[in-house]
Amino acid sequence: MPWNMSNVLLNSEVAWLVDNGLSGGLPQLTSNVSVFKIISNNLTGPLSHLLCHNMKENTNLMYLDVSDNNLSGGLTECWGNCKSLIPISLGRNNLTGMIAHSMGSLSNLMSLDIYDTKLHGEIPMSLKNCQKLVIVNLGKNKFSGIIPNWIGKDMKVLQLRSNEFSGDIPLQICQLSSLFVLDLSNNRLTGKIPQCLPNITSMTFNNVTLNEFDISYNVFGVTFITPITLLSKGNDLDYYKYMHVIDLSNNHFSGRIPSEVFRLTALKSLNLYKIN
Repeated sequence: MPWNMSNVLLNSEVAWLVDNGLSGGLPQLTSNVSVFKIISNNLTGPLSHLLCHNMKENTNLMYLDVSDNNLSGGLTECWGNCKSLIPISLGRNNLTGMIAHSMGSLSNLMSLDIYDTKLHGEIPMSLKNCQKLVIVNLGKNKFSGIIPNWIGKDMKVLQLRSNEFSGDIPLQICQLSSLFVLDLSNNRLTGKIPQCLPNITSMTFNNVTLNEFDISYNVFGVTFITPITLLSKGNDLDYYKYMHVIDLSNNHFSGRIPSEVFRLTALKSLNLYKIN
């Protein structure tokens, strides 16, 4: 019989509950919990039950992964209680609404993965405050508006595929010298493909070190790694340590493909299918 987590209060520093058939709502956490991973279960209900009850300003939560469940409701505005968070993974749930403005208070955030949910609206300006953010995966949602021109200069992965973004690709993308995954496919983007893409030096020189393709950090002497997930031929795959990708396919660009794009000699995958 499935174990109902709704009335559970977790106090362990590390709670790792993966693929156990757990059901009910999310448990509550004390401020002692630093690592919470409860993926691939059958959990339902809102995130607020986890983040908004019995949580203090000095919570130590650094790692949050509740992906691959059946969670619903919006992204609570209680993120200000969790300012130590480094990665957040909420993907493959039934979450609705918009990205919470309070997520902009997460000054230590490095990875934001909200892939394959039912979120919509524009990317809030408040995320500009997350200056350590290097991985953003908002693919397969219903986000709209323009691609922000304030995306952090240290960004390594920007995945916005399969949404409803419109307008031009901002020229500021060309200033992201560390970018090695740019996936803007399956949107409503228009205008011309920027000629300045070769300014993304990581796409030009194949001299990336072995650990640049994931985020790793140490908690209690344990090294945690956040991998990069790419979509290849309809399948989600984890690519470690070697992939440079630009995917602009299935948009509405005008003009010719700029010849400059072929100077990106470090690229392993360039997809310009159905771009006009």
